[in-house]
Amino acid sequence: MFHKTHRQLILFILKLTIFTVLFIEFTHIKLQNTTADKDMFKLPSAEEQQAKLGQFKYLLDDYYLEDDLPKEGEEAVQSAEPVTDTGTDGGDGGIKKVIRLSTLPQPLRVIKPGSRVTRDLRPNRLNVFIDENDKITRVDFF
Repeated sequence: MFHKTHRQLILFILKLTIFTVLFIEFTHIKLQNTTADKDMFKLPSAEEQQAKLGQFKYLLDDYYLEDDLPKEGEEAVQSAEPVTDTGTDGGDGGIKKVIRLSTLPQPLRVIKPGSRVTRDLRPNRLNVFIDENDKITRVDFF
């Protein structure tokens, strides 16, 4: 009886030791990866964000967004021209300037009036706010 209990105790200690070693190794690897990847989750400074936004401020100059992405079952059409004039704008008789959705950088999120958006923070995601007529009213990264 003593031998069986003694063997069980030794086996338990051996399993506990193996578990502890594996846990420490896993934690150490996880900490190394977290330390190495910490810059990936670093938020951009205000200057960096303004510089990035500056590339897209032209969109606020009366541009309209055109959804040219293929629908399910359709074939993608590639176009070299990111901006096109599509005739007159019904409101003031001027030219309607259009930017194609496919020419904007990914990740991208189009936000329509009254639409719900997630609160996840992704500083590299371009957010394009449009009105009821698909006119771009605001661009931001978050």
